Amino acid sequence: MFFVRELEALAARFPGLVVHHCVVHPEPDWPGEVGLVTDALAAHLDDPAGHAYYLCGPPPMIRATRELLAARGVPRDQIFEENFLPSGSG
Repeated sequence: MFFVRELEALAARFPGLVVHHCVVHPEPDWPGEVGLVTDALAAHLDDPAGHAYYLCGPPPMIRATRELLAARGVPRDQIFEENFLPSGSG
């Protein structure tokens, strides 16, 4: 996991910020969510269009998450993306 402490600090400063960590192949003692990001997100979408979404990860994950959010009625201008690409590909 990257920037766990920083994300926890931001969540403490901004009560409306919710951070979920999800892994596909967890260690036996992993306390968080297991599965794909889209599965974890779908489980928490109570009011999808009422929030902004900040997506960071590889392009296929970003694309799948963007499609899920669009299917749930989230306007494109509420979705922000940071695609992680291999070094030298940009």
